[in-house]
Amino acid sequence: MKGKACQIQAINSPDEDTLFNAGFIVLTVLFFLTSSAMAAFFQLHSYLQSIQVSPAWIGFIIGADSLASFVVQPACAPYLHPGNGRLWMAVGILVMATALLAYSSGKSLGALVVIRIVQGAGFVCFLAAMMAAIVAYIPPSQSGRGFGFLSLVRLLPYAVVPPVMTSLMGRSITFPAILSGFSLLIAFSLALLFFVRPTVRARGGRQSGGTGPVGIRGTIEGLKNRWILALLAVNLLVFICYTVVFFYISGYGRHAGIAGTGLFFTIATIMMVVVRLFGSAFFDRFDKSRITTWCLAILAAAFLFLPYGRGWSFYVLALVFGFGWGAIMPLLNAMIFDTSLPHLRGVNLNMALVAMQGGFFLGPLAGGLVLASAGYTTLFVLCCPLSLLALAFVVLKKQ
Repeated sequence: MKGKACQIQAINSPDEDTLFNAGFIVLTVLFFLTSSAMAAFFQLHSYLQSIQVSPAWIGFIIGADSLASFVVQPACAPYLHPGNGRLWMAVGILVMATALLAYSSGKSLGALVVIRIVQGAGFVCFLAAMMAAIVAYIPPSQSGRGFGFLSLVRLLPYAVVPPVMTSLMGRSITFPAILSGFSLLIAFSLALLFFVRPTVRARGGRQSGGTGPVGIRGTIEGLKNRWILALLAVNLLVFICYTVVFFYISGYGRHAGIAGTGLFFTIATIMMVVVRLFGSAFFDRFDKSRITTWCLAILAAAFLFLPYGRGWSFYVLALVFGFGWGAIMPLLNAMIFDTSLPHLRGVNLNMALVAMQGGFFLGPLAGGLVLASAGYTTLFVLCCPLSLLALAFVVLKKQ
């Protein structure tokens, strides 16, 4: 009886070779809904201007939600695992929902900063717990496909929500009212967590995720793996370069006299969706580090040519960037998953998210300093050696 009891699993624990099991599907739906709420902040800059927030503070308010990630994610990640992921996802969603409702009444500078930090803390809490839980539902043989699909789910709201919001606000529906709607939507989504109930498998059985908290000691143990450290460094470098383009391509377009610069990221995003939609199944069939090496080489070349792109070549480069980013971002997560010991997968993937947030902080910060002193050409060209440095980390591992 004892041996038989050890084999009992949750009804939605994945089969060895089944990616689209109930747990994985429910978690991706929750991820899509919370990401959609975050995509609504596409209009935050315009909203802050409309309520006459000082221009000197607008940038800080917009970035305030990221401050929470540097504290919450490293603090929570060592103690999150598939067994307690459901609880902390619920906490994160409730905190997010409360913050979204607060925009209707909080319009002072202090209130907005607090709301943004609380909202960011809620989203990061949900994201960290979701990442710790979902590793229990991804078969090791399908890590590339799994993380390719997850990154697609993360990307889609940013293609769908902004135009829908523009349409709604054009019909006199206010920004806080839309956020209140998202608050109710994600609050009702809590019911889906009932279906997320991973349990511990028998010791020695195949499993994708750990069964308990690894703690600070376990986190340090995971970071002693030089390949994990290398992949975290690659994550940081990739997102530094990505954010340089994301935040500065519009200004570059105006500076260079390129019409329709907004199409650059539309084209790049469409290509990223296509790559993740149709290419994810191939990520597990080939050497992930080899594909990553080629993607980094392609991105390095694209950064070198970007300052000289004009006319149709500018939009061709958007396709190239979309292809490179579309493949490399899920591949990095898949390689961290593959390289980590089962009980360290959740915490290592959360460290990858911290590296990503670091890129979103350092990219705009360093980019602004370089732009002020050396201009757009130097700004984009410097991303070439940074991409090659990331490539070197991958090549050294292979050797």
